[in-house]
Amino acid sequence: VKSLDKKYYEGREKPNTRIEDISDLKSLTIIRNYFKEAKQIVNQWKAEKKKLGEEFIYQQAIALGNQSTENNYMVVDMEWTYSQAEIEKENRNKTRIDLVAIDTKQNDSGSNDIYLIELKVGTKATDNKSGIIDHIEKTAKIINDDYARDALVNDVKSIIECKKALGLIKGGTSTLNFNPCDKPRMMLILVFRGDVEKGKLIQDKAKAKAKAIDLGIVLKTMMHNALIPIKIDEDNPA
Repeated sequence: VKSLDKKYYEGREKPNTRIEDISDLKSLTIIRNYFKEAKQIVNQWKAEKKKLGEEFIYQQAIALGNQSTENNYMVVDMEWTYSQAEIEKENRNKTRIDLVAIDTKQNDSGSNDIYLIELKVGTKATDNKSGIIDHIEKTAKIINDDYARDALVNDVKSIIECKKALGLIKGGTSTLNFNPCDKPRMMLILVFRGDVEKGKLIQDKAKAKAKAIDLGIVLKTMMHNALIPIKIDEDNPA
């Protein structure tokens, strides 16, 4: 079981529940308590860092809406990073992946592709120093790094086993298979709030695809309209 990154409780109390010594999934009560405490700590950290904004809200919505193997993609983790304690500091990749998902349909080699998802809401999120091109370059380094790829596959397997034991995955997981030789893929989700933002993000998407081709990684893109039109239920108009 992977413990919470120390950065989330640096300078404050860490989770009371210990999972470092757990070697199996029999102690479900301990694991549930740890996840509950870890979630509260992460939410507090995000609030303090003023990161509990639109992007995080969309991240949660996407994660909650894709928790079944009956979905095209199943989200298994948020804000993913991997341990680099054995790597010299100057060579570490500090990229934090918004969402990690798996393709529930097996590829031609009989395994399920893993997707590293970057979420951007509006045009400001694509223009700053952590914009689309920057994230594609950093994500490509993870995709092409054997050490990072092994860590990703191991984390995905571990998380799925934990969630399966806790009954958090619907649809069954017996058909899921991960081949460490398969490179992860990247997915870019662009959220727009009107035609102006949509037009700008379409341009950014084209640049992102060109960059991905240049770096030799597979990139899938999705655009989402955040505007919600009001529609009256005709069967229950009141």
